[in-house]
Amino acid sequence: MKSPLNYLIAVLMPLTAIAQSPEFSVYGGLPMFIRDNASPFGKWGAQEGGLDGLNLSAGAELQLPLWNDWSMHAGLDLYSIRAVGSTSTAQLTGASPRIGLGYTRPLGNLLVQARGSLGLASMRTSQTLGAITTKLNEGLYTWGSLSAPASLGLRVSMPYTSGRLYAELSYRYFMFDDGLDGMGGGGTRIGGHDDQMLIGVAGYTWNLQNLQSRDQRELVQAKKAAQLVPSLKKASEELKIAQAELMDELEV
Repeated sequence: MKSPLNYLIAVLMPLTAIAQSPEFSVYGGLPMFIRDNASPFGKWGAQEGGLDGLNLSAGAELQLPLWNDWSMHAGLDLYSIRAVGSTSTAQLTGASPRIGLGYTRPLGNLLVQARGSLGLASMRTSQTLGAITTKLNEGLYTWGSLSAPASLGLRVSMPYTSGRLYAELSYRYFMFDDGLDGMGGGGTRIGGHDDQMLIGVAGYTWNLQNLQSRDQRELVQAKKAAQLVPSLKKASEELKIAQAELMDELEV
């Protein structure tokens, strides 16, 4: 019959398994606007063409396992996109918290993950002409335009030191927005509005399995102690037998 301690551990350990291997990632990359004729932004810079702007994206993410190969992630994306034209410069700056799901499968020593997420984005776009800067999409009650970015992506990671290096390509569609890039409607937007972006990033992931809570550490220690009980009992029985044999020999 199992001891109460063994029974308690058998019941509680599965309940804490979901929180024992979270992962934390940081990343940086290059966002590319999908061409929109109504916008001052082109693919990598201004509509006039060329690498005349600086497009950057960075962020951080926490990922938790759910069941089998499924996981949940929550992150924050930051954007800074510049379009340098012949007469003016447009600058887009913003942030986007998001939450989503991922499905991971191994491929040799690589991990391939299909991902989807939904978030909320606040973007401000300004245009500088000479010494005058004009905010193109500042709302009455908001810092910039508001939208709901829906994202689909593919991530490939490989082991590196104590974590994993990864590269990810994602398509992001900013729904319900009519002024993220400072222009309302027109162009080649879907449905006459909204904006689209293609984003490539590289990042590094730490496994936070060792950063357990106090309760989890105590459960692990209790489990180890319980596993030692049978071997201690066996050693005690062997010692008793040895002592009995020794006493018999002394009596003879």
